[in-house]
Amino acid sequence: MQTVPAVQQWKDRDGRGPGVPGPWVPASRPRVVVAARDAPLLGELAALLSGELAGERARERAGEVARERAGEAGPAAPARFQAPAGPAQPGDIELRLEPLVDAGLTAGQLAEAYRLTAGPVLTITAPAVAGLYYGTRTLLQLLRSGTAPTGTITDWPAFEQRGVMVDVGRKYFSPEWLKRLIENMGWLKLNHLHLHLNDNVGVGLECTSHPEIVSEKHLSYGDLDGILAVAAAHHVTVVPEFDTPSHAAAILARRPELAITDRHGTVEKDKLNVANAAARTLAADVVLEWADRFPGPYFHLGGDEFFAAPWEPAGHQDPLRYPGLAAWARAETGNPGSTAVDGYTLYLNQLSALLRSAGKRARVWNDHVHPGARGVPLDPDVDVECWIRWNAGFPGASDFHRAGHRLVNRNGDHLYFVLSSDSVPPTTGRKSAEGVYELWRPRLFMGAAGGLLDDELDASVPVAGAVMSIWCDYPDALTEAEVADQTLDWFRSLSQQLWGSPKPCGTFAEFSTLFPAVGTAPR
Repeated sequence: MQTVPAVQQWKDRDGRGPGVPGPWVPASRPRVVVAARDAPLLGELAALLSGELAGERARERAGEVARERAGEAGPAAPARFQAPAGPAQPGDIELRLEPLVDAGLTAGQLAEAYRLTAGPVLTITAPAVAGLYYGTRTLLQLLRSGTAPTGTITDWPAFEQRGVMVDVGRKYFSPEWLKRLIENMGWLKLNHLHLHLNDNVGVGLECTSHPEIVSEKHLSYGDLDGILAVAAAHHVTVVPEFDTPSHAAAILARRPELAITDRHGTVEKDKLNVANAAARTLAADVVLEWADRFPGPYFHLGGDEFFAAPWEPAGHQDPLRYPGLAAWARAETGNPGSTAVDGYTLYLNQLSALLRSAGKRARVWNDHVHPGARGVPLDPDVDVECWIRWNAGFPGASDFHRAGHRLVNRNGDHLYFVLSSDSVPPTTGRKSAEGVYELWRPRLFMGAAGGLLDDELDASVPVAGAVMSIWCDYPDALTEAEVADQTLDWFRSLSQQLWGSPKPCGTFAEFSTLFPAVGTAPR
């Protein structure tokens, strides 16, 4: 049986080779053992695995009780975590923090790599705790599918960032739903959860510096702390996003004086006037407050859809549309030729500098990043998340790379699960779990909006990873339970593509036959 994602290397998986011990046979009450020196770092993981093994045995016992009533074998005792008390014994599971000898991996790969070795004792070895955690996921999936671990598995990810985004600005997702999402992400070796915390509909997280902007139904900081604790246990980095200067209608409904005005005197009710010092102060307050609540290294500044798309009216695309923003840019730079785009970029650069002082790295959507154009360049330390290329006249992923930006693939033609008013997300085609498995690849960026000319980067261009997005354009189109059910297969396809191991099956239809045995994360 296979795991999801499949492992990179499995030697002597089908039986004994020279010098290779036979399959590991778990004891009736297997212990999870760690060395005394590793106990401070591994105690929590050992306890988690022990509890999960007990839960898995409880699942099995339900079937065993039925067989016992029919005259077959009775139930076995559950597993338990035991603090180290001497060497591991046959049937035990041992977790060891040690270098992987002769693995030939990069430093980034080693951060999440592991080796699982079968024998009298089942040993999982890794240089870091994250790798050991992923080794336990593989073990549990093998046990659940009825496969006795044999030989040696050596496993590592091809891409550092393997993520999911949830639009909690437009749709309230309960803390329990988000925690279960994180457990299933860890089960599939996905490691980044991006929370889109605000949009035109609302602001979905508590904010003490500006409580007036927060939606009535939102996640509290207490909710967030619980979510972050589950994320830490499952090695998921949570990335917050405060999306400005566009998508700000919910904020401006409470602070209308901060809206931008175009050259005709029309107030744009969804765009923040970042030429206004009070608007910049509000944004800085929220960014720094939220950055302090999230332990991860990243903060998303949004930045999408502020200027007009190519199909919007010509008047909207006029470079003089926002004269106040251009005037602020001229005052800031001293350059009489500065434009509104320069003002937009200055705003993002200022927030990026604030985040850097707080020990965070900023990232933005790629919409209005124009490498090589005259004027103010975006800080190259800002990660660019590539979801759209409006047409061939706009820069592509390789242009952002040449400008020094780290790339994250957010391909809007493949990785967007959208709650729409007129249809449910498809099950076939480009935007589907099938499409992610069969048509998309981690280096395949969008080539042009609505077209089929994808832009695939070669291996010489570093790509940090990819994130699929759950967008709630129409929040009531699906319940949160329906979202969980319909996105699970997407996660499975995404995990296989980003882990980068040899595909276990040629088609998604074949791949999906593995899902019932692998199931979802233990509770």
